[in-house]
Amino acid sequence: MSPDFERLIGRAVTDKAFRDKVLADPDGAVKDAGFSLTDEELDQLKAAVAKTDSQQLDQQVGVLGWN
Repeated sequence: MSPDFERLIGRAVTDKAFRDKVLADPDGAVKDAGFSLTDEELDQLKAAVAKTDSQQLDQQVGVLGWN
């Protein structure tokens, strides 16, 4: 896992606005934020987004106090 992928995940967990962008448009969010991901990492991100229920994710992040 690249450092940029780790930073992207960390930011998505702690920054709701960024998380919403990632969930709505993974490619655009990655590009706009300036992260450099491998094709494999981008595919992993897209697969995770496709499985994600954003309301449930927001609740889980909120319970952890990260939002």
